[in-house]
Amino acid sequence: MCMIDDSEPVTMLSRQEPVATKTHRCTECSRAIQPGERYTREAFVHDGSFVQHRTCAHCTVVREWLARECGGHVFGEVGEDLHEHAIHYRRVDLLRLCVSSRRQWRNRAGALIPVPEVPPTSDERAAA
Repeated sequence: MCMIDDSEPVTMLSRQEPVATKTHRCTECSRAIQPGERYTREAFVHDGSFVQHRTCAHCTVVREWLARECGGHVFGEVGEDLHEHAIHYRRVDLLRLCVSSRRQWRNRAGALIPVPEVPPTSDERAAA
């Protein structure tokens, strides 16, 4: 079920968490990362090609959950992978993240929502 199971690994060259000084586009949700927002910038080699990836802080939360749940994530497929897990596990908390991601982390009024907490993994929920 985890997309990471069928993917090829990347060779990570660098990972930084700067504060944006200009507008960038999140590779996961396509939201514009505005100046003043913290985001994750990664450079890696995949399939022989150099790739740079920028991820907003909101999508980074989803990636962290996938890393804890599945051992990793597939760049550019975080939203779809989260949705598959939400449906499979029938988890409302994950479905809420899916909806927020599709809305580019904005509420109905169009305001950016606060960065969510990383949800508990399936093992953490079972242990509680």
